[in-house]
Amino acid sequence: MVKALKALAEIPEEQRSGEVKMTIEAGAEYMLVHHIYKQSHNLKRVSKPGWKKLGFPLMYQTDVLEVLGILTRLGCKDERMHEAVDLVGGSKTSPGGGSWMRLLMVTSKLTLKKNAGRANGLR
Repeated sequence: MVKALKALAEIPEEQRSGEVKMTIEAGAEYMLVHHIYKQSHNLKRVSKPGWKKLGFPLMYQTDVLEVLGILTRLGCKDERMHEAVDLVGGSKTSPGGGSWMRLLMVTSKLTLKKNAGRANGLR
């Protein structure tokens, strides 16, 4: 489900059909109902414990960081994302006490610079 949502997020917004938009909305809402990694019927229980183990930068297994990235790319700003953001951003349960967030920020800056270079004809 997450990988499908990730693929749909890559379609430029102006090129998305009504069906694609509805699928994206439904997928995003599904993730938000679960606060990304919890059980919808009991938000005190983790649904997918492996999702708390961040795999950045490989991302062959879904984790909280990947889902947050997808939802952010789709423009989601929802209070149901806060616990996941805290988990990634340096809470007690975050690996390295926030080092993942710093790594993500550095990588994002490098990606932006790389993409800017491509736009200017550089590789």
